[in-house]
Amino acid sequence: MSDDAIAIGATVTNSQLAWHPVVRDRYPVLSEATLSGATTQLRNMATVAGNILQRTRCPYFRDVHASCNRRQPGSGCDALDGLNRGHAVLGVSEHCIATHPSDMCVALAVLDADVHTVRPDGTTRSIPFGELHRSPGDTPHLEVALEYGELITHVVIANLPAARRSHYLKVRDRASYEFALASAAVVLDLDGDTIRAAARSWYPRVTPSIAASRRIPGSSFEPRPSSSLSRETPSSEGWSGGTHGPIGPSGTESAMSS
Repeated sequence: MSDDAIAIGATVTNSQLAWHPVVRDRYPVLSEATLSGATTQLRNMATVAGNILQRTRCPYFRDVHASCNRRQPGSGCDALDGLNRGHAVLGVSEHCIATHPSDMCVALAVLDADVHTVRPDGTTRSIPFGELHRSPGDTPHLEVALEYGELITHVVIANLPAARRSHYLKVRDRASYEFALASAAVVLDLDGDTIRAAARSWYPRVTPSIAASRRIPGSSFEPRPSSSLSRETPSSEGWSGGTHGPIGPSGTESAMSS
């Protein structure tokens, strides 16, 4: 680590990351998001790279007897007309409405992290976090921008002074060991009068076009900037995601404006 950035190794555990004093001081949103996921026992074993690359928890993806384009391209998507209360509500395609389950990724998106990798031939590259996870589109089985055999080595986050004023909000059915129904990560920059936000549950993955960093300018800071924030959140028009249960665009927008 340095005054300019921190580098997080791929095999750093979630607990090591969340409780590191530098992370808690510079990037509280990352600490809060990481601690909101899973349980202490799982966080003690789970790694940063593993969290980023984990597969969806869609029950139809996990059930080999169900049709799933992500698991078996061209087979269909049983979630479209099935029990999909926890699925994506925006940014979906007719082929997939699965979500990415990570809380950590929401924070890494708003912090504009860079993912560093190494290819089998030894060459390296840096991928902006918002470009790592792919949109489902017509090819939901292609989930990330990594090449065959390419490995994540570390993640770099620049030292953003505004990140010290950050928070992660997770809406879920119970207080622990539960995936988010809607969530938001927010970094507030008072000096530049800029709010930057990332939310996970809008789409099936975290990218700039969906749940990644979103700049929201304002003329001055207000104690409750929910009105300006709401104007910049994606419209719920055309919502075609989960149909079972009360969580929908309004739930996501409520999380973003809280």
